[in-house]
Formats: sequence, structure tokens, C-alpha cells
Amino acid sequence: MSDYEISNVDPNQELAEQGSDNFWLIAAIGLGLTTIGIGIKDFFTSRKLKQEREKNKLYQEVLKKHQAQINELKNEKERREYRDRLWAENSN
Repeated sequence: MSDYEISNVDPNQELAEQGSDNFWLIAAIGLGLTTIGIGIKDFFTSRKLKQEREKNKLYQEVLKKHQAQINELKNEKERREYRDRLWAENSN
């Protein structure tokens, strides 16, 4: 290399390239941390959603049983009324 080539190099040029490299490194680290954070949030959200679905399923089962009890009581009341009408008609 000649002295002209060494003296012709701009000393600020190397610093600018390092700054650009640092920017991309920081951007990659930021992207990685964001991805990890979103993954963790998604894990806990899906876990909570699964618990809510199980809880909802239990509520639905309880509601079905409760409605069956109500229907049974209505049927029992209708049978009692029918029995009472028959007794009233037979006793006349």
C-alpha cells in the first residue's frame, strides 16, 4: 500500500459503519425480546382462556341439571293437579 492510500482514508468512515452495526444489533435484540414477551403473554392468555372454558363447561352442566329439576317439579305439579281433578270428578 502506498502512503497516499493510507492518508486518503477518512477516519470518520469507520465510526459510521460501527454505528450502523450497533443499530442493527440493538434492533435485533429488541425484536428478540419483543418476540419472547409476546410468547410469554400468549402462553398465560391461552392458559387463562382454557381455565375459563372449563369453568364455563361446569356452569353449563349445572344449568342443565337445574333446568331438569325445574322441569321435573313442573311435571309433578301438573300430575298433582290432574290427580286432584280426577278425585274431584269421581267424588261428584
